[in-house]
Amino acid sequence: IAHEYIRSFKYDLLWLGLSLDEVKELRRKEIPYRNPPAVKVHSETYEVVRDVIKERKPSLLKYYDCYFKSVIYVFEKLAASIADGGLIAFFVGDATLAGMKIPVHRILYEYLNQKNFELIYVNKDEIRRRRLFKKKRKNANPNGIDLEHLIIMQKNA
Repeated sequence: IAHEYIRSFKYDLLWLGLSLDEVKELRRKEIPYRNPPAVKVHSETYEVVRDVIKERKPSLLKYYDCYFKSVIYVFEKLAASIADGGLIAFFVGDATLAGMKIPVHRILYEYLNQKNFELIYVNKDEIRRRRLFKKKRKNANPNGIDLEHLIIMQKNA
């Protein structure tokens, strides 16, 4: 699951005037390094994928759970603040965990659908030119994220 944005932007933050200690403190607050909020992820797909991860690579469950519980926590607040008829739009990448594709878009859709949001629009955008590195990366997802979804949903009364 995608995380560690501070690592990617460390030098930018230093150039903007943050101290190394401030950057380190931000890094400790990133999703994989903190305790997840106590929220329930209402998604059948989340549970199915969780069972597969538990069987194949149980040591990664904490990252999977932490990612989704942290994101759902934010979506809980967003969903509560949107008026009936209001829209929510977000981009979500086609992420992997230990080489396994995680349908993040489907899990977030299922969660929002439970919160009375109706799907209005989905656009799949294949990422062809954005690559993290020219040389092959030595990890389970050497090409990075290759597909993003733009999802727009409307809150029903």
